[in-house]
Amino acid sequence: MIAAAFDYIPYVAAATGLCGLALAAYFYRLVTAESPGNERMVELMTAIQAGARAFLRREYRWVAGFVVAVAVLMFALLDYGRPWGAITYVCGAVFSATAGFVGMDIATKANARTTHAAIDGAHRALPLAFRGGAVMG
Repeated sequence: MIAAAFDYIPYVAAATGLCGLALAAYFYRLVTAESPGNERMVELMTAIQAGARAFLRREYRWVAGFVVAVAVLMFALLDYGRPWGAITYVCGAVFSATAGFVGMDIATKANARTTHAAIDGAHRALPLAFRGGAVMG
């Protein structure tokens, strides 16, 4: 009986993950629907986004070399799980990098919009900042 209950765990995990992604997409849309502010705010947001993307690209080039090296070592040295251990490691690294780019994107967008919303007070700015942060957890 208990073993049968554990059979559902992968499905519950997948459903929970999909619900989390749907909620993140919903919050992303709520945040980006808000006004980014005046021309100067948009200019600063764009400059910060460009700098953040350049930083992440440079950082991930180094990380990619490390990931490839570790994946090759995993494939060569680990008998158990070959080749899936190395493949899932690389997939995890790709998903992690994607999350980094999405997180940086929403953070810069939410910051400009929160600043603009704060002109009207915390009652508008705080929920917007919370939703921006909730996109990445």
